Amino acid sequence: VIFAVFAYGLATILIQPSNDRNWSADQEILPKIKINRDTVTIEDIRNFTYASTTSYTPAYYSASYQRGTVKRVWFIVEPFKGLGAAHTFLSFEFDDGRYLPISVEIRKEKGETFNPILGLMRQYELMYVIGDEQDLVKLRTNYRHDDVYMYPMKTTKERANELFEDMLIRAQETQASPEFYNTLTNTC
Repeated sequence: VIFAVFAYGLATILIQPSNDRNWSADQEILPKIKINRDTVTIEDIRNFTYASTTSYTPAYYSASYQRGTVKRVWFIVEPFKGLGAAHTFLSFEFDDGRYLPISVEIRKEKGETFNPILGLMRQYELMYVIGDEQDLVKLRTNYRHDDVYMYPMKTTKERANELFEDMLIRAQETQASPEFYNTLTNTC
């Protein structure tokens, strides 16, 4: 038993995070982000159409946003049934009426499911899912049948815009230098 624990501990230390794995189809494609002087352009915004949580049609689109036009940020909470914990993410509302959610999640390999204990043991990479509300919110409400609560954040427009750009920069950083998700220290 001691040898098994030692071998497992050594293996988790030696494993390095990577963007080159056999990813689940819903997390295979990372968004491409370009922050220019006046605009932010995001390619591969996820916009799947779901028949169920396991049956979906992948789709992506690109969009540009004028910098400084986030007018409100929504804090979204999806409680986990029976665990006393929740997944949280943000949706950015723009002056032109568009919304863009960003969710920090595990990046699952094919066949993987989330386990909070494994999340402590360097078993999942971290990713930023940038998607359409019709994807990220509707998946949770209509197909997972989870409760979802949306709260407007009390902040200034300037801070809302800083938060949006900070999250995009962080998404770029985790793509350039992959990181492990950790249930307690590096999560949503």
